[in-house]
Amino acid sequence: MKPEQIVKFVQAFFYFCGFNEIIMIMENQPPLAEKIHLELDKLLLTPNTDYWAKNEVQYIGDEKILQKSFQNDLLNTIADANIDLINNIIKNGFIEDKEKIYVVEVEESYFYKVIEGNKQIAALKMLKQRLEKGENIGKLNIDVFNQIAVFENPKKIKEYALSTFSDFMKTLSGEHENKTFKLLFSDEAKSLEKNIKNHFQNIKIKNYKGFKDDLKVGEFRRINIIAGDNNVGKTSFLEAVYLLANLNNTKGVFSICQTRGKLTNGINGETLERLMPDQIKISGTFDNKDYQVELSNYNSKKSDLDRANYRTSYELKANDLKTDINVFNTKQPEIFYEEQAQICPTVFSSPFSFLDKQLLEKYHDNAVEKGIFFEIINFINIHIDDNFLSINKVGKGSFVRFIVNHKKLGAVDLTEFGDGVQRIFYVAIMMASAENGVICIDEIENAIHYKLLVKFTKFIQTLAEKLNIQVFATTHSNECIKAFFENDYKNEEIAGFRLINTDNKISYATASGEEFQTLLENFSLDLRG
Repeated sequence: MKPEQIVKFVQAFFYFCGFNEIIMIMENQPPLAEKIHLELDKLLLTPNTDYWAKNEVQYIGDEKILQKSFQNDLLNTIADANIDLINNIIKNGFIEDKEKIYVVEVEESYFYKVIEGNKQIAALKMLKQRLEKGENIGKLNIDVFNQIAVFENPKKIKEYALSTFSDFMKTLSGEHENKTFKLLFSDEAKSLEKNIKNHFQNIKIKNYKGFKDDLKVGEFRRINIIAGDNNVGKTSFLEAVYLLANLNNTKGVFSICQTRGKLTNGINGETLERLMPDQIKISGTFDNKDYQVELSNYNSKKSDLDRANYRTSYELKANDLKTDINVFNTKQPEIFYEEQAQICPTVFSSPFSFLDKQLLEKYHDNAVEKGIFFEIINFINIHIDDNFLSINKVGKGSFVRFIVNHKKLGAVDLTEFGDGVQRIFYVAIMMASAENGVICIDEIENAIHYKLLVKFTKFIQTLAEKLNIQVFATTHSNECIKAFFENDYKNEEIAGFRLINTDNKISYATASGEEFQTLLENFSLDLRG
């Protein structure tokens, strides 16, 4: 058994027994905690900690923690006790890693609960509010608002400990084997629509995740901004658009599983079954033609199945097309179809899309072929760093890298630059693969500095027009919504949709074009909720 495997087992054992202090001595931080950088707005104050327990605050569930009003109440509660810390940050700046901040991701969202470091995060949130009011924040570097260093802990410690213990015992007995596989799917399905004029005109979601009743949304424009309260279903709405566009092409459901599960390497049948939706029923009108897609789960009765390895089956129907999927524990799913088709080319961008390097290689090559790669480099050079000369692809497949030719730094891997530069680059190259189709961008403002939003949104709009792309984008940022109008580029092509959850029934409000702009300017419309 390898030394690192023994260490992991010992860590998991101590966690399972509750001896966290021993682990901290071993590593000077909780084990398995990964250092990541997140926007301040993605971090949620959490009352379920020792600090709040002293004030006899009862345990609060994630649904309430995600509410903006509840976060404001927590911030106000801690304000008076945080004066000294705020003054210290104003005087000396914020020292990263001086006191480590630990977070846990909230499931079905891109938010993170702060489990240690609430006082520091609260202080930064209050200072950000001061900055937005035009007040002086001293030596604090405002870049910390866009990427603050935190450590992410495993979400299910006991489950991890049990799993690790089981793996440990199998390793000792010689039974342990690699039970994962790479989830493969075709990206070459036939597109049914070619000379597109209207793209999606409406979409009806009858059954998908939190959408259980009929929700019909229409009057889409070229740019469609999806907003609303936390956990209302913005990402799920985006996924529904993506699934309908992919019809019976397994790329739709499989790539969403990869994004939801943040899968970069292998997957096993149990994880795939957990990530796959049990049922889907979505329909809509695209360029004056009606389409629908349905997914259902069933137990196959075929006699030639590998029964010892078999888990479950799915039927993916779209109009008169059908695909059957058999899922197994330790091998690739079996896929059967006469023809796989999609309405049009469609890509899905999330803060985790860049993890699939093989897709990134394809996106890069398409951007070069479509003639927009130079425009991307030019945008970065003019608006972010004028020392960028070029970005070159090195390697192939899972080994692909992007090397920046920089005037001052020489040849540097793109990952050495800020998250904002990477996000802009990845989203832009993905658009080339959505020509004459649709791009879905989750959290479009993610990692983008607020001062860049006006330029970035205009860049997205010009590429969408040039490549004849319809854009669906979610956002938590009112500044991002305003930026689409402040860039003053064809505002009549912009529509906004606010999703509203009332007693678990989702509805929406909408505005577009000049009406949308007027509401933003004169009535401080906030689509976020």
